[in-house]
Amino acid sequence: LRHVMGGSRTQRRTYLFMYEPFPGEAFVSLTPERLCRVQGSDLWTEAVAGTWPLADFEKIGETALLASSEKTTNEHQLVGNYIQNQLQQVSEHIKVCDTHILKLKHLVHIKQSYQAIAKKKTGSSKSGGERFDDPFGLTHFFCQHMSPTPAVGGIPLNDARRFISDVEPFDRGYYAAPCGILHSHGSELIVALRSCLVRNQKLLHVYAGAGIVPGSEPSEEYAEISLKMQQFTQAFPVVDNVAELPLVRLKALKELPNMN
Repeated sequence: LRHVMGGSRTQRRTYLFMYEPFPGEAFVSLTPERLCRVQGSDLWTEAVAGTWPLADFEKIGETALLASSEKTTNEHQLVGNYIQNQLQQVSEHIKVCDTHILKLKHLVHIKQSYQAIAKKKTGSSKSGGERFDDPFGLTHFFCQHMSPTPAVGGIPLNDARRFISDVEPFDRGYYAAPCGILHSHGSELIVALRSCLVRNQKLLHVYAGAGIVPGSEPSEEYAEISLKMQQFTQAFPVVDNVAELPLVRLKALKELPNMN
């Protein structure tokens, strides 16, 4: 974990999550995105989509960068619109914060945060009613309706899921899953994006992805994914004969439930 986190201050803008199903073997995520925070009837969520290399940001600055690519800003807008539409189902008094650049170690994203208050929807006295301000019900709503996010699962969600299932030659496993903490008064869950499976502190199976929208160029998307993987790949030395290493339980790790 020390290798992955490094000493960069930009890593403080990310969430670190680890799940260890077997001793010495773990699923690790260092992600910039929170799926939700629920505290009583108070809700927080965010849209993190649209990516540039850090060098582009340092060259021209935030204002010019945000105006430089219609494709990238449209990608973020698709996600933001989806989140707002979903929030309206269970909340009121939605506060939409200004978009800004989220600066990370190797790249930057467009980020927009949302704050809301859950609706109180009460049914008949016989049924006992339904309350959207119940922390468990609200957390379930985020997991059911806002995970996977459009940046991960696509829009329309059901059609995109079927397409991904048909064309992707691998199982995403816990990649981009809702992970975090659930307690009696609320929850805080992340979107486990930049992530990997770790074995014996040296063998990594790394996950990262990019959103495909009109205007996407395959070479640029591949370069973006490579940048996202660097927070893991730069932290560990290259193994020459990885094919000869015993992959005990790696197959089992890869067969963990697909959370998408």
